[in-house]
Amino acid sequence: MKRYIVKLSLLSLLGLLLAIPSSASPIRVYSLNLSGASVSVIDTETNQVVHTITGIPWPRGSAFSPDGRFIYVCSEEEHNLYVVDTTTYAITNKVHLNGHPSGSLVITRDGNHLLVPKNPYYGLAIDHHDAPDTAGIDVVDLRSLKVIKSIPMKEAVHDLFISPDGKYVIAGSAKGQASEAYGLAVWDLVGVLFQISENCE
Repeated sequence: MKRYIVKLSLLSLLGLLLAIPSSASPIRVYSLNLSGASVSVIDTETNQVVHTITGIPWPRGSAFSPDGRFIYVCSEEEHNLYVVDTTTYAITNKVHLNGHPSGSLVITRDGNHLLVPKNPYYGLAIDHHDAPDTAGIDVVDLRSLKVIKSIPMKEAVHDLFISPDGKYVIAGSAKGQASEAYGLAVWDLVGVLFQISENCE
């Protein structure tokens, strides 16, 4: 299996790296070109772009499937989640989200659900189509590739983090004013803790 690193970039200056461990090589870096509509795949041994994935307007936020077979990339402009095969680099599917995606995505420990942070537009000069202007988290079932829950939040969400034990997801405010932890047992806000259950239905 190949090793992958994802990099989120804005005008080639802003980056976020995420690596999937593996004993095989080479390592691939995925650079999300936020100001465009492409993802560059870079071979770290040669430092050369080996492939360019096109057709994802304003790519922002990504995560790999646990087995590294797919990378999930959000489109900030279209409010879609794109599914890309990391072997063929082909877009195999897309999921329409219920809001404006922002920041880092996370996948639950069982690999069945992807959580997407949402941030109201705050006057961004792009076409937002029909997505509602709400803050929160969209929960995508990766088996059916459907949004099965939208969790509302008071503040705009920018980044999500899974706790080491896999039981909690931490949601950070894009305004830098608050952070909240949630459990995903019932997909509802339960105060300051939101717990992830083994069965997330």
